[in-house]
Amino acid sequence: MRSVVCVLVLCLITPSLWAHGGQYKGPSPKDSSGPAARPPSASGSSGGGSKTPGTSSPAASSSTAKVRGSSGRSGQSTSVGSVTAGLERWEFWWQSRRDRFLHLRRRLDRGRAAPGSPGFLTARRGPAAGASEDLGPKRVSEELLPALLKLADDAHDSDIIDSSLVAMARSAGPDEQDAVRAALARLLPHPQRTVSAAAALSLGILGGEASRDALIPVLLNDSAGRQAVGSGSVDWFVRSFAALGLGLVGDHESGQALLDLLATLPDSERDLKASVLAALGLSEPGPRLLYRSLGELRPLLLDADLDPVLRSYVPTSLAKACGRLALPELTRVLLDDATPNAVLQSTVIALGLVARLDDAEVAEAMRDTIVSQRDEPTRHFALIALAEMGARDVERRAGAGAHAALVEQLHREVAGKGRDRGHRSWGALASAIYADAHTAARSELIESVREAFDDERDPSFRGAQALALGLMDDTHSGETILEALEKSQQDEFVGHASMALGLLRHTPAFHELSSLCADPRLQPDARLQVAMGLGLLARDDVLPVLLESLAGANSLDVLEGTANALGLVGDGRALGQLVELANDPQEPSLPRAFACVALGLLGERSELPFHVALREYNNYGAQVPAIAEMLRIL
Repeated sequence: MRSVVCVLVLCLITPSLWAHGGQYKGPSPKDSSGPAARPPSASGSSGGGSKTPGTSSPAASSSTAKVRGSSGRSGQSTSVGSVTAGLERWEFWWQSRRDRFLHLRRRLDRGRAAPGSPGFLTARRGPAAGASEDLGPKRVSEELLPALLKLADDAHDSDIIDSSLVAMARSAGPDEQDAVRAALARLLPHPQRTVSAAAALSLGILGGEASRDALIPVLLNDSAGRQAVGSGSVDWFVRSFAALGLGLVGDHESGQALLDLLATLPDSERDLKASVLAALGLSEPGPRLLYRSLGELRPLLLDADLDPVLRSYVPTSLAKACGRLALPELTRVLLDDATPNAVLQSTVIALGLVARLDDAEVAEAMRDTIVSQRDEPTRHFALIALAEMGARDVERRAGAGAHAALVEQLHREVAGKGRDRGHRSWGALASAIYADAHTAARSELIESVREAFDDERDPSFRGAQALALGLMDDTHSGETILEALEKSQQDEFVGHASMALGLLRHTPAFHELSSLCADPRLQPDARLQVAMGLGLLARDDVLPVLLESLAGANSLDVLEGTANALGLVGDGRALGQLVELANDPQEPSLPRAFACVALGLLGERSELPFHVALREYNNYGAQVPAIAEMLRIL
């Protein structure tokens, strides 16, 4: 039954957590020089198609899959950033933002059993009956962390080492942090740059003053930093990871170090500079740092000569770091007809984070953007931002008329009666955002999305509408969505509809989702989302069904697509088997490294994944190689 254990390794890796060491496969629209991308579903591989066997996209190919991702660059930079095409698809936005909407751990914690329940994997005999359990801090301290510490010191494969480092950092409690920090420091001078970079990032995940003091010299490439990495100079890639690590630490001294470097760093070091900019948006600065951040970032935002891709990192970091103090500058850039598209997209996203509907100038400009902006992604982002602005105005300072007008606009967009018929999907998701804050409008918005769902024929748009109904907790739509799912032959709808049914806890869908999860004709990414829907149902009998569905998998793609979602029901009773596999030298490095990733997910301290601050409210369409690599390995 060793194969069952190997399957379990992949079972515990949820795509919403994108752990270091796991393969990240979406969103990845093509560079603007190439053809427009097909939107990813949950796993990021090619969506769509019918329930028939088919080959996976190159990005999802199992024959070349590596624990660290499929880029093949091994951390090597290129001099060219990119602004991607294909961003008109709502699926890319959903992938970058869904963690907080789903808040998977909070949803799934309800009804879990306490530690100590009978194990479901005993002597490799497979699942036994019984409720799942969380992994308690005692077992993390006594079983999980010692296994990872041993691997970090003894393993020879870089995939296993860097996966174990991040897993340790995300699992360690206060009493274990000193030992973990010492192990990370020992690995900073590792000859493999990916291991050194993983150690730097992991110090940031671990947090604390000691981590900050270790990272600042590495970031600055001073004598202490060069000594820490054991070389003549700190590699740019490692410095980029150190920058993001300092952003995760998020204290005053970390912010000062980032701003000091930003002030002197030439634009030619674009990867590192983009990482510094992104790091400044990872945590809210204290009062002393806030005004310096505003002073440093504001000129960059307004610099028309700055490279557009690099400049596009400024609006979102400025909004995160300075909040509403950034409104005047962000508004100015929004209103400037000369603003490049990448910067404009980021500015709209940033305003969605900080503006309210009663910011009349911003609201008017956002409505105008939705109607008249030529750049399609900017129009879509503006609709989402306007809904967020309305949701943030919980005191309804803008007045009843302004809110009524916004609700009416959402109705039009959902029905496809606005300028952009592609807003049928975006309008549904925007409605869910607004309805979450204004329950009085929920029933009429639900009715609008229901009608659109009934009339819709495009499987992608219909999937967005199903998700919106799930997010609005429209339990009355459960049966309708299930009936549509049973009739559908479109994988891209099947996947998102399954997740919607999970959000609604529509338990009558259990048997249909169980059947789909075991269906080899379903594309891997759709199977992944079906399994996520099963996990969200939070039934005690979900885990055995998901494991059984993997038994007939005939390719690693299918195996991975289904198994990843089992992270949603990641069970502490699997700890012993994962530790055994991670330490088994007879096993290939790939499953052993995935075992380390799974251990980190089981022991993660925070409710939300540590990387959510990096992913959300960012322009996923403008990337430099360092950030692209970072997203692949988180």
